[in-house]
Amino acid sequence: MTKVCEQIRELLASSERIILLSHHNPDGDTLGSMLALWHHLSPGRKVRMACSDPVPELYRFLPGWEEVLTNEEALAKKETYDLAVAVDASDLGRLGPGGGELIARAQVVVSIDHHATGEPFGNPAWIDPDAAATGELVWALLRDCLTEEIATALYTAIITDCGSFRYANTTAQTLTIAGKLVEAGADPHLIATRVFETRSFASLKLLERALGTLEVDGTGQLGWMELTEEMFQATGATQEAGEGFVNYVRMIEGVRLAILFRENSGKVRVSLRSLDVDVGKLAATFGGGGHVRAAGCELAMPLADAKEQVLARAREFLEGKKIR
Repeated sequence: MTKVCEQIRELLASSERIILLSHHNPDGDTLGSMLALWHHLSPGRKVRMACSDPVPELYRFLPGWEEVLTNEEALAKKETYDLAVAVDASDLGRLGPGGGELIARAQVVVSIDHHATGEPFGNPAWIDPDAAATGELVWALLRDCLTEEIATALYTAIITDCGSFRYANTTAQTLTIAGKLVEAGADPHLIATRVFETRSFASLKLLERALGTLEVDGTGQLGWMELTEEMFQATGATQEAGEGFVNYVRMIEGVRLAILFRENSGKVRVSLRSLDVDVGKLAATFGGGGHVRAAGCELAMPLADAKEQVLARAREFLEGKKIR
């Protein structure tokens, strides 16, 4: 066990009033990691969970999701905390509106994350880019006290970020941890079905429209598609319904860099995926970040302008030119 892991264990054990924070637009890793900690800490103590956005329908099978407050709801309680623990957030901005204020209400702030980009915060901060998911780090904290609920949350965290063990970040350690979680009660079939194989009718109608915008450039190495606000309105799909659509672009043979542009309230969210290039660095040039093979950013500009700028930068990146 690393020194920082032991230090965080001691802080968890000695704190009575705790707030757990996940990043905005929450995915399975941040929610699963937070819920696992909540299940471990909440008996006999005052433990809150908060996220700037509601828990997506996709993850509402996870035990305890109903206890997750929005940042706004948590702020309204006007509580102070012995300890704040942020999971899977590479910088304070990732906690969304109100996240920084909640952090400021805690005497001690801990950050647990696995992103290589961003501006780490917290003391202590446990940042391990070699981990496939933040859930692997939380497993190391809780490995001696697993329950079925904790195992379910952590298994979800891990398979979300490693694509059900299909992505390049999957390691022997990832598979070993997953096996331990199954032994502790996680149901691989149930979790995989809910995370990867369950979608609303509106989501699939949205995908139909998105695939109609699919393009590949002349080199065959760069592919992209878009989701407009009109598509969301026409299908009745929520913003969260578009999560994962970028992977359809990545499936195209020969595409090295896949991009999804998604309009949302006057801004454009850009999702980047790759097979062999560092999209984390590409996203960072637009103020975003993430991992080597999966990253993203958000641009406050019209969709046409966002596409022009990001595609131009992506072509430079693929050609090996110096990124500005």
